[in-house]
Amino acid sequence: MTGLPRRVSGEAVYATLGAAAPAGVTKQELLDATGLSTNQVSLGLAWVRDIAATEHATPLTWDHRHGYRLDDNDGTWTAYEPSQIRTRLGSLSRFVKAPSHPTTRGPPTASGSPSSSTPPPTSTTPTPSWSDATPSWSASGGPSPRA
Repeated sequence: MTGLPRRVSGEAVYATLGAAAPAGVTKQELLDATGLSTNQVSLGLAWVRDIAATEHATPLTWDHRHGYRLDDNDGTWTAYEPSQIRTRLGSLSRFVKAPSHPTTRGPPTASGSPSSSTPPPTSTTPTPSWSDATPSWSASGGPSPRA
């Protein structure tokens, strides 16, 4: 089957999951049972998660032990939801803590790995002081000539 709309793939996946419920189904079993390609099964699972599970009030869950399954048991969903939140928060935390650009970690050291403790290079040119840039004022209220 090629060129199927996402809904058609999703309905085939949903029917297979519904027939196997409450037991789980692996992705390979979904491929064999539906005759769809890997991409079509992935799109079908996304459709089930986004649309069918909401319409039928039966969430799609996945775990290593059972695979993909539609389970209306509240215990399954309440155990699945916190694990998904932890996963998403972990991904977000790694994203926030990561350097925004490869050069922000510093230049490579002798060992070849970037060093985060390398201080930035210092400038050899003197920095002008504030008094050098500010005109001096005379008692008359105007700038006085510099010597």
